[in-house]
Amino acid sequence: MMFCIFRRENLLDMPSITSLHLDTTGWNALSQSAQQMIWQHDATGDVLSIEFFNHPTKLPFAMNDVEAIKAHHEQYSVRPDEGAIVSIDLVSLHGPEAVRMIIKARNPRIAGLPPHGMTYLGSLMIPLAGFSYVVKVQCCERGTTGLREAGVALILNPKSSKPTGEVKVVKSLEEMFAARSQRPIVRTPADDERYDTMFPQHPLSRVRTYLNHVEQTIKIDSDVQTARRVEASLS
Repeated sequence: MMFCIFRRENLLDMPSITSLHLDTTGWNALSQSAQQMIWQHDATGDVLSIEFFNHPTKLPFAMNDVEAIKAHHEQYSVRPDEGAIVSIDLVSLHGPEAVRMIIKARNPRIAGLPPHGMTYLGSLMIPLAGFSYVVKVQCCERGTTGLREAGVALILNPKSSKPTGEVKVVKSLEEMFAARSQRPIVRTPADDERYDTMFPQHPLSRVRTYLNHVEQTIKIDSDVQTARRVEASLS
């Protein structure tokens, strides 16, 4: 297990981007600055990052109010035509609390990514009174898509062999992809965590695996552990 640890230049030992230490075994460092560190996974091309925000944190919700956290992010974090929230939870990182969120959105228009595939973004947001961190992992759907959704549909309704709803005839793949891109993105039964073991290489399964590993192995310096917790600010 290899942890990414950098020597601090701040003699006052104030919290910084290097106050969090992740197990980066299997990841290649892409960039590092005072605000952000980025890695890419050797085998999958998935992206891991830490962002540091060195300014006071304002939250419109209390960190112990899970329903308020969910309501806020459902309203402001993603639009239905752009993506959907898969899950939001409150977790403890050996001290500081974090908001764990997974969002899915359409793949960005990048060569090599199927335009009808999904990108899954998992994050651990660690808000403290004077500063905050966000650990992110991004996994894109590549190659053949829809296998998880089709497999779960068969599990839930094994006798169904006919498509439901209106059947629309398209003249080309481009037209089919254009029609799909206009549909709102929603959370589906296939997004449930219980199906991850059946589809371990699916990008959503990988996001959850990475987040679980970060939660279990992250090392946090004492200056962050003892920092004042953030309070809700409704102004």
